[in-house]
Amino acid sequence: MRLTSLACVMALVLTLPVRAEDAPDDDYMTRVQAGRDQYLLKNNIYRATREFREAMRLSPDRHLAFRGLGACLVKRGGADARGAADRERGIFLLVEALKRAKDDALTQYWLGIAYSNHKKPGLAWHHFSIAKATLKKSDFPDEKAWKVATDTIDRLMPEAERAGGAKFDAAAAGPVARVMLEYAANLYGDMSQITEASVPAGQALVKELLLVQAWDGDGRVLDPAKVALKWSCSPGLVQKDGLFFAGDKPGREQVFVSDEGGKVTASVTVTVLGPAVKLAIVPESATIAQNQSQPFEVKGLDAAGNTVLVPALAWKLSAGSGLARPETSQDGENLLEPHRNSYDAPEGAEAGTVKVTASTPDGSLTASATVTVEKRRMDKLQSRAKAVAWENLSLDEALKKAAQVNKPLLVEITASWCPFCRKFEEGPLSDDKVGAALKDWLAVQVDADQHPELVERFGVDDLPMVALLTPRGSMAGGFGNNMEPNGTDPRTTTDAFIKALSDARANVPRVDEEETRRLTESKDAGKMEALARWYWDKKRWKDAEKWARDTMAADDKRGEAMAPFVVFSQLSYGNYDAALKDLEAYLSAHPQSAAAAQLLYYKGLALVRQKHEDKAAAVFAEVQKKWPTSVWARKAAKAGKK
Repeated sequence: MRLTSLACVMALVLTLPVRAEDAPDDDYMTRVQAGRDQYLLKNNIYRATREFREAMRLSPDRHLAFRGLGACLVKRGGADARGAADRERGIFLLVEALKRAKDDALTQYWLGIAYSNHKKPGLAWHHFSIAKATLKKSDFPDEKAWKVATDTIDRLMPEAERAGGAKFDAAAAGPVARVMLEYAANLYGDMSQITEASVPAGQALVKELLLVQAWDGDGRVLDPAKVALKWSCSPGLVQKDGLFFAGDKPGREQVFVSDEGGKVTASVTVTVLGPAVKLAIVPESATIAQNQSQPFEVKGLDAAGNTVLVPALAWKLSAGSGLARPETSQDGENLLEPHRNSYDAPEGAEAGTVKVTASTPDGSLTASATVTVEKRRMDKLQSRAKAVAWENLSLDEALKKAAQVNKPLLVEITASWCPFCRKFEEGPLSDDKVGAALKDWLAVQVDADQHPELVERFGVDDLPMVALLTPRGSMAGGFGNNMEPNGTDPRTTTDAFIKALSDARANVPRVDEEETRRLTESKDAGKMEALARWYWDKKRWKDAEKWARDTMAADDKRGEAMAPFVVFSQLSYGNYDAALKDLEAYLSAHPQSAAAAQLLYYKGLALVRQKHEDKAAAVFAEVQKKWPTSVWARKAAKAGKK
């Protein structure tokens, strides 16, 4: 009940434009509003943190960015134990907001909510009492938001009072029990790194953004003037006159702070960025046909391999034409975004190899790639689907391209001998309406006979099967896989297929936002297992395997659930030796595991793929004998007949 109210309050209190360009001219407020929108509308705490950090960097003395990010983290942390880290960072930033605007009633209000969720009734009551006395209707966008806020205080404040909150002395500070430290400069790192920052080599860290707080055992924030702190840093930084300076060598460094006795410490990681010494282009080679395009990404790297700013690049071809843009630029505030460009092969383009080169304006750094342009070749399977512009790529290559161009991917799994496949391809996949619906999609075709591991990867029971994937490779929808058993004539499925495409396209942002939320939340073994299961459900086997391994490393007892994920991922990518090695190692260490039947079934599949039919048959027979009533026995029996 409490979290539902919080969501309402957050949405009402922070009602703002969706796009940064719709915000006021003040660049600080543009950043603050964009940060709120990234979390409230897109649930992306990484991009939200980045926007709020940029606002803090622009005006370290203003409070709104600190309050905004603090409120987002409080909302994200919720009220359960797993959200404690987010709540504590939220409280930390809200306190920083109060330092900059001590009379801000909304900050007091959010601190009340944060401490209420954090089971600190004394501090919750203290901040709610201040908020109740100082909040004004003008602090809110409308009457409804004002009412939700006052109702929230009227509900939570008595709860805090019943828990003894009114008797709590917020001013009676105890000894230092915890120190918190954060460098709130520009965000640096991947989506899982939402507390790290960077500094160019030779420059000083911004003193106003090196934030530190000391808390006592009851959660009170102590007066910094009354707490003696000791500062230090790793060798790649230099401490001088109360500032920290980055050395000349790029790498990851740390700033440390502790109380005078050294009993409580905190640290923050800062990446020192050197000058660009290399350009990296992806891909380094590609093959395309007429009416196709090949995207490229280029980023600058320093001597340590860190991504660094390269403000501008010039692009050129060794021959021919077709670059979408002759030059690209990179905004200094978008450090981790690479330069992007695309080469198009128009209708009638001559076959041959073209060299694409990106270079800095002075020519000191270059990166090159080759593009082979070929006349469109369509094999017999592709030629049956006349409305689809197939990519002449493997599935892995198509997935990389989909991510680069940010387009969803259609994967058709078919076979030359399959009559239902032919009817589907000569029917719906040759219909101009389907061609129009696929204009924003990439499409790749997979021959089931040539790639049996992909049949397993996508769980194909019946051909044809169409997997509809997000640009990141997650399942957003599907079609087919059951036409023959259901007695469906594939030639009559055009409208249903177009609807499946539309539904999957609408589902893409939801799936990607859900992935971002799961990646950026704090993780215990349970959260890691849930993420592995999510990737499993979305057919992202390598990612499922990664998180399954991390889960087992964190909690060996979860191996019964996670070991099959690891082994199946190996199977689905044709890594049969690795699959056999992993399952044998797990079963040797856990001979009584409940996952034994499933893993032995997978062993049989691996042996089949390795052409060891007799050994596979023996394994399938063992599964049926030991676990006769299990689903794996039925699967083993079916596989044994094949």
